[in-house]
Amino acid sequence: MVATVSILTEKPKKLMLIPQNAIHSLNNMKIVYIMKDNKVTQKPIQTSSSINDHIIVEKGLAEGDKLIVSGIDSTNIGSEL
Repeated sequence: MVATVSILTEKPKKLMLIPQNAIHSLNNMKIVYIMKDNKVTQKPIQTSSSINDHIIVEKGLAEGDKLIVSGIDSTNIGSEL
């Protein structure tokens, strides 16, 4: 048996993973709900592949964003939590 070995010389890219159930659809866009200044707001995101029950976010979220993962059905945009 023969195998080809590759050695990576770059640092691996950090991945941002979020639970799949935190992603919603709105007008053919993927969005998430976050807390900003103690209010609910929505952000469009771009995703790529999945790992188990999490999705890789490529664009739209930043480290430190407070993601709302449940209870959004009863919450209105702009309301305080």
